[in-house]
Amino acid sequence: HLFVLCEKWIRMRLIKYILWAIVILYLQILVAPRLAIAGAEPNLIVPFIIFISSMAGANSSLTISFFLGMSIDILNPEMFGLNTLIYIILSYLVIRIHPSVNNKQMMLVALSILMLNLIYLLMFLISYFILSNITVQFFVNMLISFVYNSLFSFVAILFLAFLDKLHFKIYD
Repeated sequence: HLFVLCEKWIRMRLIKYILWAIVILYLQILVAPRLAIAGAEPNLIVPFIIFISSMAGANSSLTISFFLGMSIDILNPEMFGLNTLIYIILSYLVIRIHPSVNNKQMMLVALSILMLNLIYLLMFLISYFILSNITVQFFVNMLISFVYNSLFSFVAILFLAFLDKLHFKIYD
């Protein structure tokens, strides 16, 4: 009987994360461009992938990361597949490093978020370097984006962790 309850709880949690992924995708497309600072648009999907990869199982988080990446790549066909690849790599890295990171040590969590955002930035810089010309202004915009997204990711992950702890009563 306990096994059935655990399985049901895991399934409900997965459904919750899938619904969150859909909301995050819509927010990324519709709201994030309005939150841009100095041309740097916040990436709402990266902190969500970091969060989901630390909370859900490997199969679930990699699958959600894949579909989020494909959804963004459909909107940006000249770099098709890049977001999918980067999101899957980030998810995999979080899955691998999460057990060694104690969530109560905020400095270590913040450093991990910073490193994951740096990896994201470097992967984009390498791909843009290969596929197009990088100007000084582009590089400056990417650095602003890195700082903005690192701070945004930290706050977003704290908010997602808070939401994840809330329990809504569906029935009486």
